[in-house]
Amino acid sequence: MKKISSFFLITAFLLLGGSSVFAADLKTGRAVMEMSDKNDGSRDVRYRASMVLIDKNKNKRFRAFNYWRIKNGKKTKSMIKFTKPSLDKDIGLMTYGKGKGESDQWLHLPAINDTKRILSSDKGKAFVGSDFYYEDFEKRDIDNYKYKLLGSKVIKGVDCYIVEAKSIPSFKSAYTKTKSWIRKDNFVTVKTTFYVDGKLKKVLFQKDIKKIQGFWTVQEMKMMTIREKHKTIMKLKKVKYNSGVKKSFFSKRFLKRRL
Repeated sequence: MKKISSFFLITAFLLLGGSSVFAADLKTGRAVMEMSDKNDGSRDVRYRASMVLIDKNKNKRFRAFNYWRIKNGKKTKSMIKFTKPSLDKDIGLMTYGKGKGESDQWLHLPAINDTKRILSSDKGKAFVGSDFYYEDFEKRDIDNYKYKLLGSKVIKGVDCYIVEAKSIPSFKSAYTKTKSWIRKDNFVTVKTTFYVDGKLKKVLFQKDIKKIQGFWTVQEMKMMTIREKHKTIMKLKKVKYNSGVKKSFFSKRFLKRRL
């Protein structure tokens, strides 16, 4: 089954860099995605994030984590370490993006003192009970997809391109298709719908978009899983770019270390 990887990507989509880009209407979906891909321009980034999980009965669970990422060309390394609640403290996820959309991931569970590598078959599973998959933390490569420009639509007063994406036969993912609404003024994605075998699986909304240190930054995301009527709201704070994140953060030793 041919599937497609997520376009929001914690390693890239939360933190979109570069300058404001204004261009005449682009004619192809590929051209739009190339402009969007150029936005990820920082060498490194760190931030703190809160995560609220809300089920169909409106019951809420709260989590918080720290995040670090470095980038060298198309290669990336990222680290997530949970700080709250106490039951989840020091749960960690480390991702090595090797380029061309390929990544290695490791999950550390301190309660049982276990560190395991995430198998390719597990990357379409929920991360710590949220609406984000393990795959959603990987860096995408635009060359792994075929694009179609479906048109444009104004969302909350902002004109957006609508781009459909499907993966090439050699690339596998948790999603068979996505549609992304991408702002024409700065090429930041504000909405993405995710499909599995033709059925709508999830919807992502991104808002509170501001420039921080010259980089467009999405500071709030809401991911909704349609069938389960479950959603996860993630908010960022204390975002810092190009602060000199240490390479030593991205090791199994640090993944296992208690904060």
